[in-house]
Amino acid sequence: MGLRAAAGRIRGEIAALVGHLRDHLREDWDPRYYLTVAGFLALTLGLAYAFDVEAVHIDPLHLDPLQIPVYVAFYAVPWVVAVVCDAYFHGRRAALRDPKLWLAGLAALTLFAVYANFHYYVGWIAANIPPAGRAFVFHCAANVLRAGLGVAMIVAFWWVCDRRRQPLYGLTRAGFRPAPYVLVLLALAPMIAWASYQPDFLAIYPRHVPGGEMALWGLSKAEVYGIFELCYGADFLFTELFFRGLLVLAFARWLGPGAVMPMVAFYAFTHVSKPVGETIGSVFGGWALGVLAYRTRSIYGGVTIHLGVAYMMEAAAILQRATHGL
Repeated sequence: MGLRAAAGRIRGEIAALVGHLRDHLREDWDPRYYLTVAGFLALTLGLAYAFDVEAVHIDPLHLDPLQIPVYVAFYAVPWVVAVVCDAYFHGRRAALRDPKLWLAGLAALTLFAVYANFHYYVGWIAANIPPAGRAFVFHCAANVLRAGLGVAMIVAFWWVCDRRRQPLYGLTRAGFRPAPYVLVLLALAPMIAWASYQPDFLAIYPRHVPGGEMALWGLSKAEVYGIFELCYGADFLFTELFFRGLLVLAFARWLGPGAVMPMVAFYAFTHVSKPVGETIGSVFGGWALGVLAYRTRSIYGGVTIHLGVAYMMEAAAILQRATHGL
């Protein structure tokens, strides 16, 4: 009887999540809008991949403050286009005349650009860490320090703009039920296992491969992976707080449910250095998590999915390396 009750409760929770997605589509659906944004993303992301825009034109500036305005311009294109399309197709054009929307948008874009540009610990690592351990320390720092800076900036944004309107962007357990998200992760596991056999997947994952730090500090492979993966997770917490939290819940003030698609367009552009399949998946996954954040006012579901998928991808790649004696 206990199992039946638990199964019934989980079915009810899944139905509630599906209901959120269905209700959002009923409220937000306009085929012209969705086809316009989809066509725009297909064209611009295709060009970004064809010309390797990020690797060729943006990444070389990673230690130059000039990268910040370049990133702002790069990410502003999808976000602004999606905002304008939403306002046009859904009759929210009055929002476009509010300067606070654009000031908040510029602040959010700059926040993310500063986060993406923050690599200034590289000099300290080069000066203080032996060569054998530099890659490991850099990979850990790149996740923990940037995520810490990003979260601090989000808190500052919330303090100035929204502390009297809402809790810190989705950091509430109200409306969050973990079981449906765990089931989603289980459903995704076979796809991730299949992906782990693809060369482009294994060229990127795992994000850190144990190296000289093992002999330098007497660490085992398991210890290296464990330390790195803890650091790696910090970046996904920032990602959910920024995209599903700030970009959805803060901008819902002007755009209502229309805050979701501009977030999705922005989010897709952050994946242009990753495999094409992952970028396409980010559109659908980002939309679903954005809708759930908007409807439940909680980002814990997104955190569960994002961390779960990231760690399953890491685990699959690590197992592949172990199977082949790497």
